[in-house]
Amino acid sequence: MRHTILEVTYRIVLAKAFLIYRFLSKYLAAFYFVAMFAILPLVGVVPKSPLDDKIVQEKMACLFRIIYMAFPYYNMFRALVGLDRDMFLEEFHLPLLDETPVLYLYGKDKALQFHDEAVVKYLEEQGKKKDNKCRVIPVSNAAHWLYLQQPEICLKAVKDFILD
Repeated sequence: MRHTILEVTYRIVLAKAFLIYRFLSKYLAAFYFVAMFAILPLVGVVPKSPLDDKIVQEKMACLFRIIYMAFPYYNMFRALVGLDRDMFLEEFHLPLLDETPVLYLYGKDKALQFHDEAVVKYLEEQGKKKDNKCRVIPVSNAAHWLYLQQPEICLKAVKDFILD
């Protein structure tokens, strides 16, 4: 019985996502899809077995890493609402750069830069310190997909960063 409920529930969710995509909006469909697959496990509707646990944990670690890497957006939000950026730079996250160096490449020709200039400046200052390996590299003739638009420059920057 439980198997049938799981199967029907997931088929309904997938069917609704398709209908929303087809007749309303692909963005609304994506939102619905993600929301439902976040809510269903909370109510115990999970179509996985114990064999899946390791893979799920790996995928969750990846998701958590992506969320963790979103700290620049947090900083932009704070700046937008007028909160103190200096406190963020000094106390919240970035002082760990001695332990985890950052290579930050960005396309100079993006229509909208999402990084905060204060963070870029901070990374550049950290990279000038003797024992710090942080690097900021603006890539010319590149926008959001800089790894595809300037692959040689990006690959060289990553190789140099890793080998340094």
